[in-house]
Amino acid sequence: MRKLVLALALSLSLAGAAPAAELVVNGGFETGDFTGWTLTGATDHTTVDPNFAYDGFYGASLAPVGADGYLSQILPTIGDQTYTLSYALENVADTDGNVFPNDFGVLWGGVLVPGSDFLNSGAFSGQLFSLTVTAPGPNTELQFYYRQDPGYWGLDVVSVQGSASPEPSSLALASLGLLAVVSFRKFRQQFRVRFKTCFARRTRLY
Repeated sequence: MRKLVLALALSLSLAGAAPAAELVVNGGFETGDFTGWTLTGATDHTTVDPNFAYDGFYGASLAPVGADGYLSQILPTIGDQTYTLSYALENVADTDGNVFPNDFGVLWGGVLVPGSDFLNSGAFSGQLFSLTVTAPGPNTELQFYYRQDPGYWGLDVVSVQGSASPEPSSLALASLGLLAVVSFRKFRQQFRVRFKTCFARRTRLY
């Protein structure tokens, strides 16, 4: 039985893992607009601009003045499952080097994600941020809030992915392999029993 359990563990470990599913629609803004996203709050100076691309051809320029703007999506999550949230962000000053006042942050299910918020931040070039979040339920809102009076926030390559899962085909192959092992063990045991029985009968004949 112990060997059988080890065989199962080995079969599953050899099964290939499918790439983690991407939950965000148009996370790189490669449609050239905000398709898949909902804009609320202050929407002035909020565009998709090739000058703010971290990767690909487009990125989002977020620079509402005097009040926060919001960019959001409802994602098809699974409650209590852990996800990796990542995005590229830059803070660009105006032509005179001014960058204050500003703020930026990420809300996950209406709750601020620790480590995502900036308040009156200095300018910085594009950086990748990666944060771990847990879904509160079957559908979770991902929301960015931002304000940049003199300059611009640049946002790109927004991604939310869950853990990779074994591919069905790999699991099927692993299961077939395990079934073959089990069948062979049963056949060998039955053969031994029959052989011993036949041998015992032949012995009694003499």
